[in-house]
Amino acid sequence: MKQILYELNEKVVDFYHKQLYNYTVALDYLKSRNIDNNTTICLKIGYASDDNSLYSYLKDEGYTDDVILASGLCNKKEDNCFTDRYKNRIIFPIINEENKVVAFGARVLDDSKPKYINSPENLIYSKGRNLYGINIAKDYSQDGLILVEGYIDFVTMYQAGFKNVVSVLGNAIAIAQAELIKKYTNKVIFAFDDDMAGTAAVLRAGELFRDLDIEIKVVELNDAKDPDEYLRKYGDDKFKKLLNNAIPYFEFKEKYILKKDDDKSYFQLGNENEIIDDISKYIDIKQVSYKFYRGECPFCGNLEGMVISIEKQIYHSFCCSKGGKIVNLLEEIKELK
Repeated sequence: MKQILYELNEKVVDFYHKQLYNYTVALDYLKSRNIDNNTTICLKIGYASDDNSLYSYLKDEGYTDDVILASGLCNKKEDNCFTDRYKNRIIFPIINEENKVVAFGARVLDDSKPKYINSPENLIYSKGRNLYGINIAKDYSQDGLILVEGYIDFVTMYQAGFKNVVSVLGNAIAIAQAELIKKYTNKVIFAFDDDMAGTAAVLRAGELFRDLDIEIKVVELNDAKDPDEYLRKYGDDKFKKLLNNAIPYFEFKEKYILKKDDDKSYFQLGNENEIIDDISKYIDIKQVSYKFYRGECPFCGNLEGMVISIEKQIYHSFCCSKGGKIVNLLEEIKELK
């Protein structure tokens, strides 16, 4: 079954890539992000149209419904009809270190949510064991790897000439991902989003890398929210200077961690308005009292299912009973999106 899924995924890459050139809306989106055709071809970027064309294509190629379901690329509805998992989205093939296509990431063309949908875990794909771009970066890792959060960050950096970059497919780094990095280098530079969730993720991942004796440095983006925005605003020469001026992890930690209590120190990185602003980038919330906010539950989609207490630094979802510290909420939301 594994070999069948690998072969299927290769065909899907070609299908989505060819389809991209038939849709002006998709090409216009890539143009708006300054992604040129050469990069699109090299990274095999594609497009999923707003129909069930992939399912029809796979059936024409002779694949059974069981194999198609196992790939995670189509879903079976209650009426036993099949529907494509990705619709009206830019497609990023995820290729492992052995140059095998194991999964796909899909991004919307606008600000609708969820922004990203990724392949579900299956026989050949485990999110916590893969890194987007590792198939390329492994050959340029002699001076270390640059870690970013998103697909677009990777694509923009790749196009600017930075080939030793990988995306961690979110911001929570698993042990297996760290071990995969260790296989190719003992040096990493974090270039995560310049927000509180990104900072918290660096602080957590930093300890993991230290345990593996990996040298860690951190880029401070300052005037941009992420590497993609920084490169578009200031260019690759200034970004190179940022990389050269990346600070050691212990200095980054000393600069931002003001107390031993990780959760409290996290909120010292910004005021209450900044916390809410970061959360509202991903879900719709509104203030209902001085210290309380109510809004969309990111876990089940209920529009008023979640309450956030800034004073107690906790959240609770009444619709699905999830809850915990806000310090973890942003990371959990980013994983979902």
